[in-house]
Amino acid sequence: MDHHTYAEGSHLWTEETMQGPLWIELAKQDPEVFWRTHEDLLAALAKVAAERNNRVG
Repeated sequence: MDHHTYAEGSHLWTEETMQGPLWIELAKQDPEVFWRTHEDLLAALAKVAAERNNRVG
């Protein structure tokens, strides 16, 4: 994961590697597990960013 801070905020690059037996079995049970996991990650990042922005600004 790389993180660069700019004058007007931050840019965050992530790489998710959901591979291996656990993820294969989860995908068989619930094909949308990857999408939901990614959405949960984005929501958590947005929450932290908003909280930090409120403290600073």
